Amino acid sequence: MYIGEEYQHSPAQPSIVHPACPLRPTLLHCLALALLMLLASTSMWAQINPAPTTFNGMMVSDGGSSTTPYAGDFPGVGSNAGLPFGVYRIWDTDATPSGYSSGYSLAWPDMQTSASTSNSSPTLSTEGQAALALELQNLYTANKDAVAMYTLSRTPYWALSTASQGDTTCNYYNNGTNYWNNGSGPLIYAPGQCDVPADLATANSSGDYTNQTWRNWVTALAQYLKTLTTADGYAQVGYFEIWNEFDRSNFLTGQTNGSNVSYNGNYQQLLRMTEDARCILIGNNGPTGQLTIHNYTTTGGTQSCNTTNFPGGVGLLPNAKITTPSAHAQGSTAKQINQGIQLMQNFFYCNVPGGSMYPNNFPPTSDCNWTATSDWGGLAVDIINFHMKPGNEVPPGGASNQQPEAEMTNEHSSATSIFTDSHEAGLPFMNGEGGYAGDGWEGCSATGCVDLLSYPGEQAAFVARYALIQWSLGFSEFNWYQYDGSTGTNGTSSILSTGTAGSLTLTDPGQAYYDVINWIVGSSMVSGFNCGLVSGSQTGTLWACEFTKSSPSGWEGRVYWDVGAAYACLSADPTPCGTTYSLTVPTAYTYYQTGIGTAQNPISSHKINVSSMPTLVETAKFVENAQ
Repeated sequence: MYIGEEYQHSPAQPSIVHPACPLRPTLLHCLALALLMLLASTSMWAQINPAPTTFNGMMVSDGGSSTTPYAGDFPGVGSNAGLPFGVYRIWDTDATPSGYSSGYSLAWPDMQTSASTSNSSPTLSTEGQAALALELQNLYTANKDAVAMYTLSRTPYWALSTASQGDTTCNYYNNGTNYWNNGSGPLIYAPGQCDVPADLATANSSGDYTNQTWRNWVTALAQYLKTLTTADGYAQVGYFEIWNEFDRSNFLTGQTNGSNVSYNGNYQQLLRMTEDARCILIGNNGPTGQLTIHNYTTTGGTQSCNTTNFPGGVGLLPNAKITTPSAHAQGSTAKQINQGIQLMQNFFYCNVPGGSMYPNNFPPTSDCNWTATSDWGGLAVDIINFHMKPGNEVPPGGASNQQPEAEMTNEHSSATSIFTDSHEAGLPFMNGEGGYAGDGWEGCSATGCVDLLSYPGEQAAFVARYALIQWSLGFSEFNWYQYDGSTGTNGTSSILSTGTAGSLTLTDPGQAYYDVINWIVGSSMVSGFNCGLVSGSQTGTLWACEFTKSSPSGWEGRVYWDVGAAYACLSADPTPCGTTYSLTVPTAYTYYQTGIGTAQNPISSHKINVSSMPTLVETAKFVENAQ
């Protein structure tokens, strides 16, 4: 139990109230949220203990060059600072292979620059193969046990219908000198990449929607990946994401003026791409045994997953996992928060209601021809994949400082509430692209946005707290966006490194990522005492987590931080957390380390300084081995 702010160390665990109520809302609201979380705690969305090395993932803009020792911005390769991460998401990434003067994107338009001439042996571009091989080689060099996550979306210009080739609403489109330049520039900047291929959008003379272009793309990628083995020094692709942020869609939301569009297709097309990819990659090893492809080759039709229908092969990478097309679970308004979650609900069940009584809802269009009972969307995937970046929302309770605990709890509760089938309730829950909202990291102007630009201490505190709350809520993984800057050299968009390409060092948030992941990976959170408010603390805003490690034997640790605005880390380096207070900890804890501390220091007089920056206290030193 607690006596004031001092623990009496005993087998009894600390009293931590639930994170659903971090800012003391009304009692009724608190009870309602607590009930929701109690119900959720009986599902699969509880901590994965011990936390695996795949809990944390990374994204990189400049994926590297083969010129030694220059390795672009890839962490832990060449002279770049290393970070512990077990998953690497290939998205918004390029690489410069040996013999090439410029980087090639690893997205579909650069990976396949023309149509395949064979349905049984489709090919990738020579440049794309070389860039992908270099990327997976760098990943293996950084961490031989890490796996990649590949995002399949962005349709090449040559694969589109004439109408789609004029779609300039897609946010990948970039016209002008050195870009698309009205057709004379690189394919990666062409219009229409958010649209689906022509043979999925338009029936052929027989009335069939063959989807052969997509199938050839996935087949070519899988066939090539099979040639890149760990024995030869290449990391493996363990996850495939069907489409990036399909909720940014004019069609699915009924909007007409959006220009930040990622998907301009319908639900049948999204499902068809998912099921076809599952057949090619995993085959009949999915949750339903013999996989059925729906709406093939016409609406309402079905075909089996076999080599007659898929001559390029089925089950080419049977150990891979398929994630849902990703959607957002955050935004600055209720409508934006609902948008990604409700469109994901339709992908699974086609059952979001419409009408004037549901002004923020996005009902399925008539093409969504399955039901919650049939569950076609759910049975085609292995992992639920949302993108969740606090900072797009106004902090709850009128707070003037960051509140990732409340925001992530709210987003997770809203997102998981849509899953009514036992199959989905048992799937892992991934944050496929995480971080702090870009506007807030770069100096935000939106009403209510918390500006972290001038405060490396608050940036670091956010990174540490963000990782801890996701583990506490039961996330299977999160991928940080990103290690380097958007230009590959010291940008400011949620980055963890600074310096010049090929010789990057860690920023304060990069050091926090390094430290807190070493705290988490291999640890088990004490049952019933996941991250939450400390009962009876002097400030009322003190948070704590408690967990154990198997080595050294008997190791115990607690992490403390205070979410009160008065204790935000707003000072400049080298002491970014100047506003602190003293907290007495039990005598069993003999060492401490802050989120940006590089050493495990002895605790003096059983007291530590508490601020927004998480601080770990431990019964003995442990070896940092998450990397």
